[in-house]
Amino acid sequence: MRMDKGSVSEAALVFCGVFLAGSGTAHAYIDPGSGSYALQVAIATLFGALFSVKVFWHKIKRFVANLFAGGTRKGEPNDAG
Repeated sequence: MRMDKGSVSEAALVFCGVFLAGSGTAHAYIDPGSGSYALQVAIATLFGALFSVKVFWHKIKRFVANLFAGGTRKGEPNDAG
């Protein structure tokens, strides 16, 4: 039996639906360490994004400049002269 991409997705969706429908109420405790960890993940995500912008700044700047250049391409003269 060979499964294509669509049937694997459908099987995973059905499994998740059955799993969630069969679960009961969870009486769980979230300790203060969990909130601290969530804050640490949020801060790490922010600094990771800032570092990525720093590393790729020239590419981002060039992309935005080409986006607003009005259709001029690299090596083509523009109308200004």
